[in-house]
Amino acid sequence: GAGNEKVRLANGVDVSFTGLGNTLRVAANGTATLNGKAVGGTTPNPTPPTPPPPPANWFDANVTDAALRSLGRTLYADGVLSRTDIISLLRNVQDGSVIDATEIYDLRKIASTTVLFGGNDAVRTLFSYVVNGTTANRNSQGQALGNLAIGSSAAHMEKLVGKWFLGLDRPAATGTYRAIAGTLFVSGTSYTDIRQGAIGDCYFVASLAEVAHRSANTIVNMFTVNGAGTYTVKFFNQSQAVYVTVDSFLPTNSSGQLMYASRGAMHNNAGNELWVALAEKAYVQLNEFGFTRAGIAGSGQNSYAAINGGYICSALSHITGQSTVNF
Repeated sequence: GAGNEKVRLANGVDVSFTGLGNTLRVAANGTATLNGKAVGGTTPNPTPPTPPPPPANWFDANVTDAALRSLGRTLYADGVLSRTDIISLLRNVQDGSVIDATEIYDLRKIASTTVLFGGNDAVRTLFSYVVNGTTANRNSQGQALGNLAIGSSAAHMEKLVGKWFLGLDRPAATGTYRAIAGTLFVSGTSYTDIRQGAIGDCYFVASLAEVAHRSANTIVNMFTVNGAGTYTVKFFNQSQAVYVTVDSFLPTNSSGQLMYASRGAMHNNAGNELWVALAEKAYVQLNEFGFTRAGIAGSGQNSYAAINGGYICSALSHITGQSTVNF
């Protein structure tokens, strides 16, 4: 027939020819002859097209510092920034003697992008405490610290990492801190797990007992087990979640017995149940924010002695996030 023709052969090549008076024969093996002469044709795309680039990684599009961008791209390959990832990012900016303005800007942009954390509010919030600051950053390990700022030292950053992610800002206490053996929960939670120690925080431990009795899951959900002997503990400030991290070191007397909650338990007893003592320690650290004892002696201090005396109506709200009415 008249007109131009194009035939794609079985081997994927095209043969083009003028149709009038011509005969194309195609064999089963994909070869072809035109008017009795072999033809090879041409490939539809002689040069394979360049594959489209993968979707832009958030860090490539949003982070300016080269080292932070490169590390972030790798860590975010799975689509979520974990606690370990965040610690790595914070330590990455310690590559020089000071934290510069670009690094501060990039870290704060990461902290403000909720989607990067895959719904892990604890990690995002703790990260924000480090890079955006909080009143609780005034001190660490009994010494003045302060919020991160342009020109802050690498050592300053590491103290903030230790405070919020590693539980190293241990409260001032009588006695000696020792690593405590045991597990977080033994056969669930119960009000009978409560044993008050050498501090007048009956209002707090009684509130723990009541919540354990009425809503055990609330106690369980307070704790995130991070591994390496650290726990992130959730409280509330007027229904807004607030987090602190504690390690498994607790104050003991000269005989190695716990002094505060779970008083008398031996530090090396593998059968210890830790949740009450860790919740109490976390509540002491929470006091640094200043809202738990507003207008009461000891407000803002990271010290067991500072939580002496208080109100159940406040403690219940801090533990549950629910409003309370004082009678």
